[in-house]
Amino acid sequence: MHGYSSGAPIAMAIVMVAFAALVIAAILWALRSQAPRDAPPEIPPRELLDRDLARNEISVKEHGELRAAVDGGPAQRLP
Repeated sequence: MHGYSSGAPIAMAIVMVAFAALVIAAILWALRSQAPRDAPPEIPPRELLDRDLARNEISVKEHGELRAAVDGGPAQRLP
């Protein structure tokens, strides 16, 4: 009668909900694409100590003391 069939309001509601979902999905996609994808892998403390020893940044004695502390051994005083 006035240009609307009996299903027009239902179709408009479905289109509005679909459009809102599309807008929300686009916003979520944009936010996720800006987030850092991969965090750098965490290096275990023992491996860091081994690297420091290999680069001669710490002595063998310091390496042993620090490794014992990392492994949960008794705390040792550094001279």
